[in-house]
Amino acid sequence: MSSRAMHSTSTLPCVLRFSDADVEARLGLPRGRLTNPSNFSGLLAGSVLVLMVYFAAWIMKGSGGFGATVWRWLTDFQGIPIAIMVLTGWSVALLCLKLLKIRAQRKALEAVVMPSDAQWVLHAASAEEVIRRVGAMVEDADSFMYFKRVLGVLKAMRNLGRVSEVEDLFEARASADEAVLESGYTLVKAFIWGVPVLGFIGTVIGLTQATGKFGVVLRDDRMKQDLNQLTSGLVEVLGGLDTAFVTTGEGLVAAFLLFMLMTVVRQTEERLLDDVRDHCYHQVVMRTRLLPRQSEV
Repeated sequence: MSSRAMHSTSTLPCVLRFSDADVEARLGLPRGRLTNPSNFSGLLAGSVLVLMVYFAAWIMKGSGGFGATVWRWLTDFQGIPIAIMVLTGWSVALLCLKLLKIRAQRKALEAVVMPSDAQWVLHAASAEEVIRRVGAMVEDADSFMYFKRVLGVLKAMRNLGRVSEVEDLFEARASADEAVLESGYTLVKAFIWGVPVLGFIGTVIGLTQATGKFGVVLRDDRMKQDLNQLTSGLVEVLGGLDTAFVTTGEGLVAAFLLFMLMTVVRQTEERLLDDVRDHCYHQVVMRTRLLPRQSEV
């Protein structure tokens, strides 16, 4: 690259900073890879979310009626709803953070780092110019999926002899990124499985309580003779059944909502992957002109 080009590259303003775009980097939290938030960030955000829900429910409890019912659904029934809420809040936080990180990754697609000249072509020599241009315009470029792919291919371009090899290298890096992003759903999938299991555990506990108390009612002759005591005993039996059905319902509803939210996030992430692949093809592959390697001449 000429000294004039090098000078113009060195004076380019930094138009994109990962520390400003990414929510974890902006808050100083541990950062996950690409669009995957760290588990600690998800736990912290989930804890805040759960506390907000319980604080709102505690305020509503004072009004009685529906507010008191909501508070009972969130805190009663052997504490099973609390465990369900913790896992649900953690999952929702992870998925919401993932959406924010997807939006941050999209900002890389808006940055123009390739020369706008239609006659300009990309080859081993001009690739160095683009690398310097990206370094001048983007801070922490390797943290952006798009720039990580482009820079990796540009740095390997001097060892490539055909345009098809450039495209194959992009596809290999795309497959690696997809594997990384898929790993970001592992914990959420585990929670989606675990939440209804907690509900079924509540079912077992509730049925066990109901069966035990019903046995006490049947064995107590005084209850058989006293209608009020019999009614009181049957109410305790129904309380156990209440625990069984409420916890199961809460677990199934929470798992369903988490699955639907995860589906929306996955579709958003898949669109990002498609857009990154298209940008790599149109901005790099279609503008590449490679000379044969010396060994092939």
